[in-house]
Amino acid sequence: MHDKANTPLITDQLLAELAAPNAQASIGEWDVETRALLAVAIPEMAAELVQHRAPPCAAIHREAAQQSVERARAIIRAPDPIAPRTLMAACQTLLMHSRDAAELTAAKQIIKEMEAAA
Repeated sequence: MHDKANTPLITDQLLAELAAPNAQASIGEWDVETRALLAVAIPEMAAELVQHRAPPCAAIHREAAQQSVERARAIIRAPDPIAPRTLMAACQTLLMHSRDAAELTAAKQIIKEMEAAA
């Protein structure tokens, strides 16, 4: 028995057809029936893609955020004089991405002192 509740709106057969368009379709010339189908299919396909891409994108974002935090830490701990603009950017990065309470407090304090000195 075929369960319609679990049948996707966009079948694998339709996906295969759309993935290998004929010459007319490849230049965007669709008949009325196909345009109507695409009007329904495209949002459905996009939603499915978003659902499948979301976890990897979130993982990439976390990794990028962690790398930004590490770079910001390295800037703040650098022994050489740090340009004020660079220091401000590093502190703002920590405020956005760090989860360390002491680090957040220090970044806020540095920004406060820099603003007071300006």
